[in-house]
Parts: sequence; C-alpha cells; structure tokens
Amino acid sequence: MKHDEPDMLLTVAEQGAHLAPSDPRALFYRAVAFTLKKERPDESEHLLREYLQRAPLRSTFPPPWRVHEWLGRLYENQEKTQAAVEEFEASLKLEPRANTPARL
Repeated sequence: MKHDEPDMLLTVAEQGAHLAPSDPRALFYRAVAFTLKKERPDESEHLLREYLQRAPLRSTFPPPWRVHEWLGRLYENQEKTQAAVEEFEASLKLEPRANTPARL
C-alpha cells in the first residue's frame, strides 16, 4: 500500500486468500489494490464493507478507521465528494491522529 504497487498487492492478497481462505484481510487488500488502480469500484466497496463486518479487532488486522479512509479514497476517485467526506470524517472520528488525506 505504501509503495503504490497495486499489482503486487493484488498478487499477495490472492495468495493469502488461497492459503487462508477464512482470513478477511485479503478482502481489504484486494479492495485497496483496485482503488489504487481506479478499477472495479463496486467490487472494492463491497469488499471493504464485507471486511468491516468480518474482521476482528486485532493489531495485525487493518483497523476500521483505515477501511473508512479507503472508502473515502474510493469515493474520491468516483468524484462522489459528499460520500468521500463522510468516510474521511468517519475515519478521523475513529482515529483522530490519523493523517487521512482529505484531498477534496
């Protein structure tokens, strides 16, 4: 994610899903990769929402605030300004110290 390499992220997510099908982190990382590539926005949104429902709150899992941040980026890519703002606000509400990139 930090290196802006969505193809590598997709490969890792797919391998992770194959090795551990019940691990929801593959959902999150696939959605992030699609969002970075600006592809498959409907699937990305579905994957992120499913991750929010399934993922446990553990330090090794992306936290809910991070999911809202990526939903904001997804909506920003689609020029859905109000939806993006709402997701960035939800992210900051959950983690006020986050550097959510409000590029709107």
